Amino acid sequence: MTRTIGNFISVVELRTKLVSVSTLALATVYVSWRNGPPRAWPLVLMWLATLAVDMGTTAFNNYFDYWRGTDRFHKVDEPDKVVARAEVEPGFAFWVAFWCFAAAMILGLLLALAGNLWVLPAGAACMLVGFLYTGGPVPISRTPFGELVAGACLGPALFAIACGVWSLPLDSGVAIAALPSFFWIAAILAVNNTCDIEGDRLAGRKTWSVITGQRVGELTVILLGLGAQITGILAGLHGYLPRLASLTVLAGSLPIALVIISMHRSGFSHATKGPNMRRILLCLLLATASLTCGYIS
Repeated sequence: MTRTIGNFISVVELRTKLVSVSTLALATVYVSWRNGPPRAWPLVLMWLATLAVDMGTTAFNNYFDYWRGTDRFHKVDEPDKVVARAEVEPGFAFWVAFWCFAAAMILGLLLALAGNLWVLPAGAACMLVGFLYTGGPVPISRTPFGELVAGACLGPALFAIACGVWSLPLDSGVAIAALPSFFWIAAILAVNNTCDIEGDRLAGRKTWSVITGQRVGELTVILLGLGAQITGILAGLHGYLPRLASLTVLAGSLPIALVIISMHRSGFSHATKGPNMRRILLCLLLATASLTCGYIS
């Protein structure tokens, strides 16, 4: 039983769920700022459904990367590559993904029965994109659009669905408030793909970093992080977020800049992938915390 739980945590890469959790956390405080605290029941269902889709997508990623042989072009000493390292059976990863998606469908149905019928097609679209990210005839992860798709789905799309479920009109304010999440999530994928250039090129993947090269990949990370912080500051100044947010985001930019500088000093390669992924996740955490503090007044 203990081993099964451990394998489950490894296959879904539980620590990376910080990405979807950060977007939902920002959506929660945003809705509370504009409309008051969301109702408890839809709030719980939305969080659980999101985690189920996120975990299922990651498990499918692990399964399809193994099935397509992509991982054989990467060194398999990475802790997350448990299927490639034969620590977890491929079938286990597949069924974890299947049951996570099944749980998400049930949770989505409960949300729909609570009066949010549009959640069904929205949730189905999210699961389809999650599956197609590494599944399907032309996996999204093998194209130059992986960062954009992941950023859009786990950022603005998730943010908007949460706001809709919690009875907030989907207007321009929602779209602008979600932009920092889009930029930071895209930056996380850019770090991953820039560190994986060598293996991805051998595997025939045409990611943005593979096509444009190492220098552009590193520059992309900087520009995406900069875009996230500038967007947060401007949104606060123009009233799309609490005005205090412009100050807290600005204050949070200094430690974030220091983390990104350390990332670029160490370089982007397979050897530095682990530390750099921890650094970019730290940036996301700092950005989320600083933006959340802007709602406290």
